[in-house]
Amino acid sequence: MLTMNMNFNPTSSSKPQTLSLSDGYCVSELLAEVRNFALMAFDQLNCDQNGFLSREELERFLEQEDLTSYQRGCAKFLLTNIEKISQNGDSEVDGISREEIADYFAGMAHVLAF
Repeated sequence: MLTMNMNFNPTSSSKPQTLSLSDGYCVSELLAEVRNFALMAFDQLNCDQNGFLSREELERFLEQEDLTSYQRGCAKFLLTNIEKISQNGDSEVDGISREEIADYFAGMAHVLAF
């Protein structure tokens, strides 16, 4: 089982909160947090070291009981959006690469900068 020894919190002084857009959370900031989590944790999440985060690797990570709500939320976002993030199309590769993650969130930042 994958063990992560990292403290992924939006800020070092923040406590896990229920996120609500009506409470003043900025979507672009939330997406930046997910992006940062994905890029920082990529090597640890990529258990088979093939350069791609698979659905199975993300599901195994989410089975851990000691995850923070922040870690769980970020991993669920990646898992839920794996097809949107992936640029592999019909490729035999099952998963998302570090580059695809960076590209996806860069595109999202561009869309949100209206």
